[in-house]
Amino acid sequence: MRLFFLIAACFTPAGIWGVYANRKKLPLLLLAAAFFTALLAVVSTLLLQWLYAQWIPPSGTITQTVIRSSFIDSALIEETVKMIAVMVLTSTVSGAVFRRGRGGEPAVGVCQLCILAVFFGLLFGGFETLSYSLRYPRVLPLRIITAVLLHGSLAVLFVPVMRKKSRRITNFFRAVLLHGLYNMFFLFGGFFIVPGITVLVSAVLHAAGIVRCTQ
Repeated sequence: MRLFFLIAACFTPAGIWGVYANRKKLPLLLLAAAFFTALLAVVSTLLLQWLYAQWIPPSGTITQTVIRSSFIDSALIEETVKMIAVMVLTSTVSGAVFRRGRGGEPAVGVCQLCILAVFFGLLFGGFETLSYSLRYPRVLPLRIITAVLLHGSLAVLFVPVMRKKSRRITNFFRAVLLHGLYNMFFLFGGFFIVPGITVLVSAVLHAAGIVRCTQ
């Protein structure tokens, strides 16, 4: 029964957003592609994190361990994999096979690509949080929900809306920074959860602004 509610908590945001994406005329084929891309991305992330832990075992004080876990083990590795996955997914979608409609007009616009990226991020967050919760049963329920929303919000930063390379680099480091701060505050716990929620809210509002601007 606990597993059922855990799965529901992890994937309800993606399910709700998937319905919204379909109403925005995103084909089920693309949503399915995002689902399997997210699953593959999480498996790749877990493998890379395991290899990194074997290569450089954790050491140092508790504070140093938390910072390393927050910004390198989690944020840097996960956002790197997500960036590659989103770029591959959106590049495939915007290619001739998926994007060209009747008369050669684009069938999937920038706004839809952003919606698809958010859907991917929510799925990634669902799979990653489910894995994390199964390994660490004492994880806070609040973290389960907020982590999924964070992944969905940060994924939209990797949609190549801006063609300038410098913009993409800035968005990548912004995602790593926000993800790292969120992890660090929640790992410290207590009062630090408040600034952690603040980081989440800022990421969600920024993502919402991007989606609105592309409509």
